[in-house]
Amino acid sequence: MRRSERYLFLNTAYQQVHENIENSWNEEEVWRIEMYVSFGIMSLGLLSLLAVTSIPSVNRSLNWREFSFIQSTLGYVALLISTFHVLIYGWKRAFEEECYRFYTPPNFVLALVLPCMVILGKQSLESKV
Repeated sequence: MRRSERYLFLNTAYQQVHENIENSWNEEEVWRIEMYVSFGIMSLGLLSLLAVTSIPSVNRSLNWREFSFIQSTLGYVALLISTFHVLIYGWKRAFEEECYRFYTPPNFVLALVLPCMVILGKQSLESKV
């Protein structure tokens, strides 16, 4: 955990103790974390399958059409799920002013630039065809 996140976490815990809040269950936060972890696991699984199909012995057992279809389809689906994984991590924080310390966007926003450009480019190419 980053140092700034630890301080925020400890500050929140201190405020809850100070305000005598016994139950800090947040349904939205719980669902967000569960979805974040689930999309991360699915993404890791798809990227593992993509890596297995890239092994030369597996690659030789497929003809070029099968290999091309598997690589492009699995790659695109893995990219989509990975992007959802990061979007869920960001949830509302991408739009909150206090997340833009020092007038720079959070890391997850910067990490989404390239995948979103690829997804939009793929969608625009598919719509022209």
